[in-house]
Amino acid sequence: MAGSADLNAVLAQLREKYLASSGNTLAAFTQLAEQLQRDPTTPEVVEALRRELHRVHGTAGSYGFHEASRLAGALEPVAVKWASDPQLDRERRAGIVRQFIRALAGSLQQDQADAASTADALTHRVLLVEVPPEAAPGIVAEAMHRGYAVEQVQATGVSAVFEATQPTIVIAGASVALTVPEGVPLLLLRTPGGAVAPRAAAARVLEAATDPREILMIAESMATRTGLVGVTILVVDDDEAMVALLRSLCERQGMFVESRPDARELARTIDEVRPSLLLLDINLPGINGLVVTRQLKDSPQHRELPIVLVSGSTDVDTRTAAFVAGADDFQSKPVVAEELLRRIERILENARQRQLQQGIHPATGLPLAQRTLRAFDEALMAAAARAEAMSVAVVRPLDPPDGVQRSALWHRELRLLSAALGTDGVLMGFRDETAALLVFPMRAAVALARLEPYAEASRADLVPWSAGVVDLLPGADPSASALAGLAEEAWLAARDNGEYVRRWDPTDTGIAPDVIVVEDDAALADLVTFALAARGLTWVRYNTGPAALDGMRGMRVRGRSPIVLLDVDLPGLDGFSLHERLRVERPGVFRTVFVSVHATEADQLRAIRAGALDYLAKPVSLRVLMAKIASWRMRGAAA
Repeated sequence: MAGSADLNAVLAQLREKYLASSGNTLAAFTQLAEQLQRDPTTPEVVEALRRELHRVHGTAGSYGFHEASRLAGALEPVAVKWASDPQLDRERRAGIVRQFIRALAGSLQQDQADAASTADALTHRVLLVEVPPEAAPGIVAEAMHRGYAVEQVQATGVSAVFEATQPTIVIAGASVALTVPEGVPLLLLRTPGGAVAPRAAAARVLEAATDPREILMIAESMATRTGLVGVTILVVDDDEAMVALLRSLCERQGMFVESRPDARELARTIDEVRPSLLLLDINLPGINGLVVTRQLKDSPQHRELPIVLVSGSTDVDTRTAAFVAGADDFQSKPVVAEELLRRIERILENARQRQLQQGIHPATGLPLAQRTLRAFDEALMAAAARAEAMSVAVVRPLDPPDGVQRSALWHRELRLLSAALGTDGVLMGFRDETAALLVFPMRAAVALARLEPYAEASRADLVPWSAGVVDLLPGADPSASALAGLAEEAWLAARDNGEYVRRWDPTDTGIAPDVIVVEDDAALADLVTFALAARGLTWVRYNTGPAALDGMRGMRVRGRSPIVLLDVDLPGLDGFSLHERLRVERPGVFRTVFVSVHATEADQLRAIRAGALDYLAKPVSLRVLMAKIASWRMRGAAA
């Protein structure tokens, strides 16, 4: 997935986020100490202290702050005794808690220093320079999720930052006059009516209201130069030996190569293949390559396609004629491998930058998410007003494409699917970094029939996919986001049922995700759900026992049973009671894994005898948890 963060980097950023909230934790304990000073036996205060200690004990260790976890774990049983014996340590309770606060603060300060050292070692940084206040929080959250260290500075402090280290990406307010080091991409955010300062020519200007995910996707594309893996090259040459040579050179770099011996129906071939670049011989049978180039460059549909003309004639007149015809570059024969690859990479990089300026995904030619939603909203609302038949589909791989090669294969699949469906007037763009969103000028039943053969064929590929389709019904919300949400529900049902394409119906609403997280500690829940999302797993979370019970009562489970990560100590209804209720009301539907700081032998035996899949002790090792989830899912699929 483009821009997906390495788990270690995500964890490092989550550690920083947890440490940033430690002030609130210390303030909560301080307030409890003050309440204990006034009345050391108030049951509600003692119970609140126990719960806060319980939370820190489980969460701090899960984030790697083991000393803080140990301190909280040592005091928690003391608070339990205070609850059962109002006279125990009555006059000393406030002082004990204050002593704990001082120890905890010292531990967190040390952890803060250790985390800062870790952040300094990270090579991927986003520098925010006077970003509009309304845009900054979303950008910070998205950048942290992608594994970046984030630093916010005023324009006056930029020079010191550049002297100390070179950031990966710089995002600034459009009114900031800024010069960045060579090779560092600059993205500027403009507010309505705001001034735009003089800027570097390579800077990209976006509206401040742009979705943070799209801002980071564009920034990452600017930060990383075009690679050749996954690029499709169309070679048009009647010399079989030359075609074999070009194919060998390009495929060794991970490119896909299509070839044709002549230029007959070349425009149609381009529409079918959707190449990133055309290598065209000048001396073709029947029609000269110079003429073909002029025809393509005169066509609005094909003029953006980069063309490299190839010829054994290297005289000045031939080269001049090539560029006059509109070629992007000229390659002489015999071909020098390194020279040709440099030309291709340079041309593709220039084309990529142009596409990004237009909000186009370079590898597929499809519009990015925000542009997609705007265009599709207009099309759907116009169709609803005219009562025209329309449907929306979401196409998503069964498993997220990890790694450069699988991502390249997925992008190629989307490019070819767009070419195949485009003749039917189908609109296609990105829904997020992976999934594609399609609008069909036809009913969902017809759209399903069009998609199904392609989805079936994908089962033989490295990146198989399914699709969900939904009709635009009279009176329904015609927005692309609303319809895409329903199509996603249909996709989830199709994936779980082994279907190629599924048409949405009301029974698809409320289908259970892969993992259900029942945890009242928001920080720990964030940690777990970030890791689940990074692995492409669907999830839902609840923070109380009653909310989880109500939610799981109504879930529809198809295919393998979802895994429930169930905290034992929950407000309203404890984990063991929730598990028992589910066993009675929905036997065999969910696979439960208990998670608790209390890992006594008795608790573990109670869980296993109650039919639990496993019992995990807090602090939770994220790596171990994710490995176990993968194993549980495989066992569930094989069952």
